[in-house]
Amino acid sequence: MVPKLLTPEQKESRMNICADILNNIDTDPGLLDAVNIFCPDCVRSPPMGSTDDPRSFRCRLNDVKTLVNQLYEALHVQEHQLTKEKELTAQLEMIQQELLPLEETKNQLELVAQRRGNWLSWAGLGLMSVQFGILARLTWWEYSWDIMEPVTYFVTYGTAMACYAYFVLTREVRI
Repeated sequence: MVPKLLTPEQKESRMNICADILNNIDTDPGLLDAVNIFCPDCVRSPPMGSTDDPRSFRCRLNDVKTLVNQLYEALHVQEHQLTKEKELTAQLEMIQQELLPLEETKNQLELVAQRRGNWLSWAGLGLMSVQFGILARLTWWEYSWDIMEPVTYFVTYGTAMACYAYFVLTREVRI
């Protein structure tokens, strides 16, 4: 197998096979018990389950690691990961550039909404103060409480209706 002569489809196929092998090793711990590993130093390794020599187990484990590393190198997995990372980074930068004008528009709209909310709050406080002043003047100087009591009830009820109408139209609460 000459990795440089492989087509991208062949490389992808081999990467998928390696990924399947690694997944099988992760999910089935007994899989390596059925595999005999040949190493250049040994004639043949005993099965993984045997308790012969701890050094042979280390040798087999190192052989598996070496084999996986060779597969990664042969399939250019690291290069593939680097190219994917570069592609994703470029896409992220493009998306961030597209989002900049939208974020500026959002910030401007938030500022306008905040100013409008402040203006409505102060206007509501001013109108309530004027209403209180007019009702106080009519109650204590012009007329008596007996005459103004029903008037204040209806004015207050009308104010509550106006506030509720504002809420129904805008679906927002101003405190």
